Amino acid sequence: MRTPKALILRPRQKETITLMRAGIKAGLDRPILMGATGSGKTAIATEIIKLAVAKGSRCLFLCDRIPLIEQASHTFDTYGIAHGIIQANHWRKRAYEKVQIGSIQTLARREIEFNFDLVLVDECHSTYDYVTNLIKSHPKTIFIGLSATPFTKGLGQIYTNVINAMPNDDLLDEGWLVPPVCYIGRRASTEGVSLDSAGEWNKAQISERNGELIGDVCSAWVDKCYHHFGGPVKTILFSATKADGEVMRNKFIDQGYNFVQVTDKTPKDEFIEIVKEFAKKDSKIIGLISVAKLAKGFDNPLVKCIIDCRPLRKALSEYLQILGRGGRPVYSGDPNDATPEERKRMMAEAGKPFFLVMDHSGNWDRFREDRERIYAEGLNTLDGRSLDESARKDPDEKEDKTIYCASCGEILDAYYDVCPLCGGKTRKPQSLMIHEPGVMVLAEPTKKPKGPPPLLNATNKKEMPPWMADKAFVWRQFCAIWLQRKRGDKTAAERGAQAQYKWFYGRSYTGPFDPAEEIFDKAVAQHKYAMVTHFNSQSKKETA
Repeated sequence: MRTPKALILRPRQKETITLMRAGIKAGLDRPILMGATGSGKTAIATEIIKLAVAKGSRCLFLCDRIPLIEQASHTFDTYGIAHGIIQANHWRKRAYEKVQIGSIQTLARREIEFNFDLVLVDECHSTYDYVTNLIKSHPKTIFIGLSATPFTKGLGQIYTNVINAMPNDDLLDEGWLVPPVCYIGRRASTEGVSLDSAGEWNKAQISERNGELIGDVCSAWVDKCYHHFGGPVKTILFSATKADGEVMRNKFIDQGYNFVQVTDKTPKDEFIEIVKEFAKKDSKIIGLISVAKLAKGFDNPLVKCIIDCRPLRKALSEYLQILGRGGRPVYSGDPNDATPEERKRMMAEAGKPFFLVMDHSGNWDRFREDRERIYAEGLNTLDGRSLDESARKDPDEKEDKTIYCASCGEILDAYYDVCPLCGGKTRKPQSLMIHEPGVMVLAEPTKKPKGPPPLLNATNKKEMPPWMADKAFVWRQFCAIWLQRKRGDKTAAERGAQAQYKWFYGRSYTGPFDPAEEIFDKAVAQHKYAMVTHFNSQSKKETA
């Protein structure tokens, strides 16, 4: 048996655990830990379990997919957490262990004694009646959800609050994630495609139109892989349908590249073997293809390219999960004690300074606004707006509606009944393909200003001092100030602190009432008018 590895947490991960424990003590005992792929949610969960076991608690880690179960088990073994696995026919059935990894599907079918003090729900944005009922029927058990995309409608009725481990942009800046480089390629038009019951485009119709893309997808992949990496790299391709994926697989194989398709019908043992083979550096498999099976719960840092051939209208969460499959870094050395610049250098030395996104779906531009906001800020509230319920505008909607003269091919404006060049009266719709065959355009990166943007007061739009960007610190200061002002009345102090916080930041603070032990006098002095004078005047008005 190998010696357990020491679990080294980053400072932000330690802060997240401290904030979560404080919230639980204050009654927020159903939190969701939100963090981008690579933010270390599993490491945080592992540390929480270790702390709980040390106090004698029984813990359950819930997963809804086989790869997630195997990954969690590997992590627990790595850090010396003895555990059993509750899954049909699994060899690691050890009911006596204090820590169990449970398959949601298996537990939903079985009647087992529920005697756990702490439950962690992986990928909690995928809601299951079994888990929801479990949470409602065990009020004394602490439940913690884990998700990179907690956008599902109704999560606010199940969980109490959301805690951001670290937004995607911060992870990129600090060298914990690999940035994407996106190429926009030829894609099928969605004009006239019907919608399914979920409000997404009909997969069969998209698949039919994707038929003309097959050659472009393969040739563009070869071109960009050789251009950026000197040869083929491990790739995941997301297709519109299984049939679509099978045709693309055959095309890659014909060109001499071994791509394998996995579906929900792939036998469990076969799927595990495919994943193990793909994970090898010298693997015989260069690419995997799926519709959705690999969109979550599949993490392989060797993946350097994502091919997206599956247009989506609403499912932002699924799209972010797709992008997340390519963002895990590979380092040439130990990143833990390195600076951000050193970590980025080690990524380049390891051959993965970035990963490719080859967009044949339009999703990159379709979800750009929401993607950039979530990457920058994370999420502060549950159910504030259902990000998976809103249909996004097609990035080429105007182009899709272009009208052509059937006689000479001239592009016509909508008000023309007769072609002004040849007199032709008939028209033909634009081709169902967008962009020229074989052409890929480098997507413009997000334009970030030099240095951090100014921090503005949400109410008066005046610039605030840089230290107020640390919202958790500011909140604790407000709690302490108002506790003094209200002579120890915690309820009144929390009302005042929330009002003051909302005046500055435009929203209430989601964490617990947590007064700082010492008030940061320098901070108060620097912003005395806003922090003290404003609220003194407000109090006088209320008193009057």
